[in-house]
Amino acid sequence: LVEGRPRLSNGRTPFDKLRANGSYACISIIPPATHRTALAPLPVAALRLDGDALELLERFGIATIGELLAMPRAPLVRRFGAAIVRRLDQATGALAEPLIPIVPDQPISVERRFAEPIATTEAITHWLEGLTRDLATELARAGLGARALLFVAGRVDHQAQGLRIGFARATRDARHIQRLIARRIEEIDPGYGIEALTLHVRRAEPLGAQALGAALAEDSTPDLAPLVDALANRIGHARLWRHRPVESDVPERAVAAIPPLDPPADDALRLKLDDVRQLDQRPADHPWHPRWPRPARLLARPEPLDHVVAELPDQPPRRFTWRGERHQVVRGDGPERITGEWWRRGAERDAVRDYFRVEDEEGRRFWLFRRGDGVQPETGDLSWFIHGTFG
Repeated sequence: LVEGRPRLSNGRTPFDKLRANGSYACISIIPPATHRTALAPLPVAALRLDGDALELLERFGIATIGELLAMPRAPLVRRFGAAIVRRLDQATGALAEPLIPIVPDQPISVERRFAEPIATTEAITHWLEGLTRDLATELARAGLGARALLFVAGRVDHQAQGLRIGFARATRDARHIQRLIARRIEEIDPGYGIEALTLHVRRAEPLGAQALGAALAEDSTPDLAPLVDALANRIGHARLWRHRPVESDVPERAVAAIPPLDPPADDALRLKLDDVRQLDQRPADHPWHPRWPRPARLLARPEPLDHVVAELPDQPPRRFTWRGERHQVVRGDGPERITGEWWRRGAERDAVRDYFRVEDEEGRRFWLFRRGDGVQPETGDLSWFIHGTFG
């Protein structure tokens, strides 16, 4: 239980409401004619003055509102400015202090109710066309585009069937919305019949005037958003993403997964077509310099190797066992030394990984690393791991 202290006020001014909800231990009833008396013991900070005015009042030894009310108006304005007099008049109710309420945005939704229940996919699809058209109109009126929708089918037995639809970019294209929902209508169980269909906008973003279609615009760059939406709503948004490079030498930290069409969050280096055409012209410190290529498949976590035979400190392994299968190495390249990022974790201060590219007798190529430099014991325990495979 929480102890509550009730406050009563005639509510004539916002200041009364503020005082009535204050932290005073007694119950306060403020009649309309006693504002000045009730305000007198309050500190001048209750007037919500700026910091400079409060500092000046403190310098003159004025601590309460009652002391301000007792002073003549003209000297008060001359010494402290007109803002203090205005706040006094608002506190006593002599001057109006209108409040502009913050009205939360009303969620956008459209609904169709039926006199007779519907139960077939064709009937739902028929009414869906008008529903998405109405939703697009509401979104256009609000200057918004939908990023996430909830399609709800209300059944006659008071049960609801829902479909969540997401979009890679904000949209209010009624046809596109209808297509995505129509592909999943069969997931809805109509039961004894559906008496209402509703589309709720769960997430929206500002969206200006719709751009011209690709056929009409001068730039014929294909719009991938419809394809991304179709795939994501079929297999799940969490399973559809793309890589973004991250400034890190540690391989598992060098990329991050982001939504397919999200713009880059920073100016990180990106592998462009020119980089591919000019591989040999890039400087040696370029993240994708061909001297140290990265594997086509990077394992989510490095996996330990067994029965590794290798010469220390800088020779690739001659053989190793991975997932119960023995591999005989015929050639190798390395090491590429990657040190720990000490600013992330203290345990990485002395950590060292020596990476090797090796090829076995069957032509399969692997990306292996050894913990430690083979000389200093504090750099690692000399255990071996596989971190990726080359195509």
